[in-house]
Amino acid sequence: MESKNSAYQACLKMLSRRNYFSFELEKKLMEKSFSSEEALKAIELCKENLLINDEQTITSFIKYAQDTKRYGEFKLRQKLLEKGAPREWVDQNMEMQYDREKEEENIKHWIHYKKNQLKEKAEDHAKIHRFLQQKGFSYQAYRKEMEEIL
Repeated sequence: MESKNSAYQACLKMLSRRNYFSFELEKKLMEKSFSSEEALKAIELCKENLLINDEQTITSFIKYAQDTKRYGEFKLRQKLLEKGAPREWVDQNMEMQYDREKEEENIKHWIHYKKNQLKEKAEDHAKIHRFLQQKGFSYQAYRKEMEEIL
């Protein structure tokens, strides 16, 4: 009971700083030398007390990463999968939560940002293409904006 309580306390301490997915918490607890069983019990207790909600965390991460980090769809998917989110959840939530209008706004932002960084040269278009792809945007998503702005 002591270790279960301390695993729960460790969860509370981590959750006081930011939201975590249950699978992230499990990994972190195991890194802190808690057994898998202890970690799962502590996570279940957090879920019962409504401290962890993976669906809500995915939704808020998508909104945060699109609004603040200005990530594209592919980069968002990659980040969620890296955190350990199940692919089905990622696909479902991206379909429902990803804002295409915000995507256009972000693409325009990044094109202007990169264009201001570069001096007008022929290879600048290729650099902007690579930059947008690094940010997680598909060619179909940014092609129209590129034609309008450049």
